[in-house]
Amino acid sequence: MAQTLITLHLYSVEMLLHSRIKSEIWKTLSVTGLAIAEYAATNGRYPDSLKELLPDYLDEIPIDPYSDQPMLYQQSSNTFMIYSVGENGIDDGGRTAEDRTESEETWDDLRFGNLLE
Repeated sequence: MAQTLITLHLYSVEMLLHSRIKSEIWKTLSVTGLAIAEYAATNGRYPDSLKELLPDYLDEIPIDPYSDQPMLYQQSSNTFMIYSVGENGIDDGGRTAEDRTESEETWDDLRFGNLLE
């Protein structure tokens, strides 16, 4: 019984950690998305890269905790998307679990904005 309780506790701690990471990612995506929108309002276009946001709109390029690389960014003339690779660590092109159409798809990116068609 003690082993079962320890296992349940460890599982709960792991889920809490994943929830905290996702919350931090959503915060980062939101802040960065707002910086991109402010840049666009000032310059009449979306930045070509996140580096254009430095230092006036962001202090540093946001890092994705799932990949330890900069958050991914795509833009077109009228929209943008910034995203994390998600728990699977695979760049799914900004596709999230909500975009899945077949059960075997494993998309789990987290995104702000929408460049998908």
